[in-house]
Amino acid sequence: MSGDPVLPAAEIPVPGGGVHPGGWYRLEATLAFGSGDAGRPRLQVEHQAGGGEDITLPPPDPEGRIRAVVRLRADAAVLRLLASGRFGGLALRSVSLRPLGKGAALALMLRQQAASQGAGAVLSGIGAILATAGRSGLRAAGDLVYDAYQQRLA
Repeated sequence: MSGDPVLPAAEIPVPGGGVHPGGWYRLEATLAFGSGDAGRPRLQVEHQAGGGEDITLPPPDPEGRIRAVVRLRADAAVLRLLASGRFGGLALRSVSLRPLGKGAALALMLRQQAASQGAGAVLSGIGAILATAGRSGLRAAGDLVYDAYQQRLA
C-alpha cells in the first residue's frame, strides 16, 4: 500500500473544526485496503447531541473509490469510515463530503440506480416517488428513495 497507514477506521475531518451539519451529502473517497476481502466500508456517525448511526456504503471500485449519497439525520461531531469484511484495515487517501439539496440528492440516487439497475428500475418506482412527494413533500420522497438506496447496498 505504498506507505499509507492501515487502520481499522479513518476519521473524516470537519473543515475548520466544529460539526458536520445534518442533511444530505455526496461522499467521494479513495481508500487503500489491507490484505484480504475488502468487503463494504461503513460510515459511522457520532451525533453531536449523543447517539449515532452506521451508514452502509457501496463497495469500492477496483481503484478503491467510493461514491455515495449519505444523509446525516442530525449534526455530526465525528464521521469515521470503518473497515468491514476480512481485511487488515484501510487508509484514507482522499475524501470529499459536499452538501446536497434534497432535490439534488434525490436525482443523484435515481441516476445511480439507473446506472446499476437500468432505467426500468427507476421508472417502475417513479409513481410512488411522485405520489409521496405530492402527498407528504419532497423530504418524504427523499426518505423513500434513500431507504430503498440503503436496502440495495445492504
